[in-house]
Amino acid sequence: MSSKVKSVILHSTSKSELNIYLLTMIRYKIIIFLYGLIGVSGNTVSPAVAGLDSALTILKDNDLYAQYTTRTSDGILVEAEKPFLVAHKACESLGESLWNPEIESFSAGLNNSLLYQKYLGKFSAGQQFWVGSAGNTCQAIDFKGRFQTLDCHRKLPAICTQSAPLSNLSFVDTSPRFHITKAMGDQTLTGYRDINSWRFFGIRFSAAPQRFGYSSVYSGKGHAMAIDEPARCLQNLNSEAVGSEDCLFLNLWTPYLPGKRITKKDLKPVMFWLYGGGNVVGTISDPGADCGNFVARGDVVCVGINYRLGNFGWLAADNTTITGNYALSDMVTGLKWVQKYIKYFGGDPARVTIMGESAGAAGVRALLASKTAKGLFHAAIMESQPVGYIPHRWYAEYRTIAEHTSAFGVLEAVNCTSASDKVACLRATDASTLTLLPADKVANYPVIDNKFLESNGLQVTGKGFINSVPTMIGATRDESAIALGPLPRFTNLTESLALISSLLTQDITAAANSPAFSLPPGDLAEAVFNATVRVATDGTIKCLGLATAYSAAKHKTLPSIYAFEFNRTYSPPNYTSSLCSPPITPEFPLGDANQEYYKCHAGEVILVFGTVLRLGLPDRDGLDIPFSQAVIDHWASFMWRYDPNPNPAYLKARGYFNTLNQISLSGKWETVKPKRPELRVLQWDSLSIPFSEGPQCAALGYPLNYYEAYL
Repeated sequence: MSSKVKSVILHSTSKSELNIYLLTMIRYKIIIFLYGLIGVSGNTVSPAVAGLDSALTILKDNDLYAQYTTRTSDGILVEAEKPFLVAHKACESLGESLWNPEIESFSAGLNNSLLYQKYLGKFSAGQQFWVGSAGNTCQAIDFKGRFQTLDCHRKLPAICTQSAPLSNLSFVDTSPRFHITKAMGDQTLTGYRDINSWRFFGIRFSAAPQRFGYSSVYSGKGHAMAIDEPARCLQNLNSEAVGSEDCLFLNLWTPYLPGKRITKKDLKPVMFWLYGGGNVVGTISDPGADCGNFVARGDVVCVGINYRLGNFGWLAADNTTITGNYALSDMVTGLKWVQKYIKYFGGDPARVTIMGESAGAAGVRALLASKTAKGLFHAAIMESQPVGYIPHRWYAEYRTIAEHTSAFGVLEAVNCTSASDKVACLRATDASTLTLLPADKVANYPVIDNKFLESNGLQVTGKGFINSVPTMIGATRDESAIALGPLPRFTNLTESLALISSLLTQDITAAANSPAFSLPPGDLAEAVFNATVRVATDGTIKCLGLATAYSAAKHKTLPSIYAFEFNRTYSPPNYTSSLCSPPITPEFPLGDANQEYYKCHAGEVILVFGTVLRLGLPDRDGLDIPFSQAVIDHWASFMWRYDPNPNPAYLKARGYFNTLNQISLSGKWETVKPKRPELRVLQWDSLSIPFSEGPQCAALGYPLNYYEAYL
């Protein structure tokens, strides 16, 4: 008990009451001492923390408004029932005190986050929780915020304060006060918390594999710190080799930590995140994809893994033991780690959703096609998966090892073709040399190796193996605009597409003669650019994404599939251009996102993760944050229920009324049905429309029945 509280009690009691109080304190000190002797702590700050053999939940009503939120009342729920003084000691062991209604307002967020625990079925409607008071009474609170003085011997869950600060792009507090140590198998890991989540960063999930060797699950022993961002996998950043070959670490965010006794029904769904970057760059430390806001709002556990990049992750060399897909082995190893250890962090290994953007989505697609990943995940989300024009095709239509070897010519580039032992030569080559080769000498695609991949693509028509799980697939509306922006402008569509053809190494100029891409009246250069963006976006991502959804629905190779297109985006600061920003108007000096602008590649990521304000970006028109709320609620619903339509009862229980109003306006997001396939246009006031770009995709040679005809 803090000296401040002791002082209040001593000044408000009579001599006889004081004697009773002192005897009670002695009794409870003995109890607490015995708790420490038997080591009851499953989540610990020190080896034995009195009374803390309990599941812990961060109570955070996260509206994504960060430092501007009015939902300012937070707490930590110590779920195990304990007498009052032991509960108080449990809070102290977390560096906190019992939550005090005289200091914080119950109705400023704690009401919703506590009521949600009842919605989950963890407590009955009449449950009470120990909280603090300024007097010498033992006070409890119920779900309606009513307080009652109870016998201090009663055993109840407790609500502690939550004083960990809000972290953001420029600030994080990893000081020991906020540390927590978690046992998993034969290892203990010390992470920390911020206001939203418990955070364990830099967890090794595989020992450093031999170069061009497969990874395997790491089962560590002893103790490790998990509070710092890990090294990224070796990559070429601005013509400099950055990172390490020893990079197979993961970051983990969770709103809930179970105690020693893990109850399966209390475990949360798991998001398994794969970053984008063309399979040549990327890191789990991308601040735009920080999972803290997502897990707090969506009540899921998030795991993001590093996987090997470029030649270290994807090189295959014919007639050698270097068969490629090493990055894919890292993804499978990460999923195996989740199956083995995620329960210790509150995640349910039976409810894992793999999710990726761009090359990360290509990783998801490869996992869907891989027998080695069977049973390791249970749903999938692909955002902006590249597929279509060469070279994007090779992310989804896999080549043989011989074709792969010929395409990249890495052996020749590092003078290993005449070596008696080509594998030894490649392993002896300086890591920087392999990293900094010209782009066309850096392997970055999956390959048919007959271990991880056995066919030339995802078998959506039922002709071969597929991991049949509920799936979401979609894109941003104008994916290619950001890549095309720096190129010269033309007033002739054929000339514009000829330049794109030279970059793609595939002739797409025939599209200029198709009525599907006729130019509207007005500024000719702008019309040509719009048409060029449309041809490029359709041909590199959109058309075959829709064809994937269509064929999977038609042949029932996936049990359910939901299609989407983002028509509101917010490009991350490290990957944007003026084209990707909404026009500035007198009414909206930061940009009016309801007006026309290009919805660029990667423009959905910070909305999906809820990191707009975390990155120091403004809400441009007052709707970016509410829209991000709705997107997280759709994505989290899919992870919980394999259905992106949130349960209205859930939204009410959590106080998510912005989303509740939006789904009442937008109607149900339907699964793709082959006779009349629809996609959800994600914007403020979302809507469902028939699959777009049908004539355009047919003109490009990528019709809806592409996989029936060509794969």
